Amino acid sequence: MKWEESQSFTQWFYGSSMSKFEDIVVPSVFKILQLPQIAMQRCLKMMEPIELLMLGYMSEDGLKTVLDKLKTTETLSIDIAVVDSFRHRNDTMFNVDLVSVDKANWITIDNILDMKNCQTIEITDLAYTEETLNLFILKWINGHFPHLEYSRFETKDQSAADFNVENALKGIEYEFDKEVFRSFKFFKQNVAVEFYAEGGFDIRDKHGKKATCLPITDGDTYYFILFVWTEGMFVQIEDLEQFEENGIV
Repeated sequence: MKWEESQSFTQWFYGSSMSKFEDIVVPSVFKILQLPQIAMQRCLKMMEPIELLMLGYMSEDGLKTVLDKLKTTETLSIDIAVVDSFRHRNDTMFNVDLVSVDKANWITIDNILDMKNCQTIEITDLAYTEETLNLFILKWINGHFPHLEYSRFETKDQSAADFNVENALKGIEYEFDKEVFRSFKFFKQNVAVEFYAEGGFDIRDKHGKKATCLPITDGDTYYFILFVWTEGMFVQIEDLEQFEENGIV
């Protein structure tokens, strides 16, 4: 089943968006970054951990320095255009509850696996493949992402139009019911997500926890969403009539 054939279970997809941050620290305006390298690193090391950190409008070297030296505890948002050859990784830079990365051409599967303690992962312009998605799902099933509640990968790469859902789910037991209608609402930290969908691929981790995978096509944008069934965040509606009665369509 190709991505575009998934439209039947995304008719009521309204999208998700991050709410506006308050008390954001934007290191690009820090005079610290204009200090000599050694002095800058010492200053960053002495700073208290930051709860909410948004990075934008800074150099690639500046991005590396901040990610290496400045500790973030809850939310990390990165929106920086980098060259295709740019890569960066350390063991702790994604050790937060929420990660949001736009212009994510530099994010690799190893970076994603470093997000193992995240509750929410949102990555835009990610050059993912069927194999990337398959590995990510298998890792979730085997307990690598124990706190994950919601993840969204987004790309405009046209090769995604030819993705086969079954390949992304290779080696994974799943249930598919085209006639199931769902409302999913997620409000946490600085993320507000609300969408409605028909169908989806239901999977379980090794402990029996249930999640749903949704491959979505919206114009020239391709999404892969995985959300975990947690109390109060997910509603399953048995038929279209009930779906309409609940004011969803």
